Amino acid sequence: MNPSADSDLHEYTTERMSLVGLYRLIVAGLLLGILITGVMIATQTQKRHQTYQELTRLRQQLANMQVEESRLLIEQQTFSATPQVARRAVGELGMHYPTKKEQINQDEWGELGNLDNLDNTGVSYE
Repeated sequence: MNPSADSDLHEYTTERMSLVGLYRLIVAGLLLGILITGVMIATQTQKRHQTYQELTRLRQQLANMQVEESRLLIEQQTFSATPQVARRAVGELGMHYPTKKEQINQDEWGELGNLDNLDNTGVSYE
């Protein structure tokens, strides 16, 4: 055998082995990149899911607070209108708060039994 052919064969196999090693390194790098990308996508998806749940919870809380605000505004308007209604009732209609003598309690109402002793206002003057 020719010594130069031996060295050419050795160089060829060494060169081929280094290319196989290089390919293996590239494939391993790509697999590692795919694995890292998959983990990052899973992490981002989980974070997006948690953020969406938080957003849904906050929207529900906002809706509940808006309902409560509406209820409180109606209540505020009701309480602010009460003194106006009382002034108009006294001033224009001549109404007044009943005295102790004019008030009917539950016992007297049961004793009366009918409306004969009451006038049109529902107040007994006995």
